[in-house]
Amino acid sequence: MLQFTREQQDAIAKVLLDVASADGDLDFRETMYLMQLSDKVGFSIEDEEIRRYSKLNTVKCLETLKKMDTLKKKALLHMISEMTKVDGNVDSEEIKLLLIIAKFIE
Repeated sequence: MLQFTREQQDAIAKVLLDVASADGDLDFRETMYLMQLSDKVGFSIEDEEIRRYSKLNTVKCLETLKKMDTLKKKALLHMISEMTKVDGNVDSEEIKLLLIIAKFIE
């Protein structure tokens, strides 16, 4: 299993939340997927932490993610890709974010 630093965990949580809410609706299935990922990646999904993630600077988070090794980046892009599909509705805004993140961290 991949080990992420605290800074990486926070950045991953931030971008996953941004993607999940990009269509204007945080679906129950997206929340469940976040719960699964929180255990694997190591971030918290407590309300207090969710509020903290939402206030994080997106560019700084992307810069943190860009510094990760290739294996971690691939894992992140897989997580984001799955997040776009998990609610059964692949929204164009979610796809745009996925593409922006992928381009930024390459």
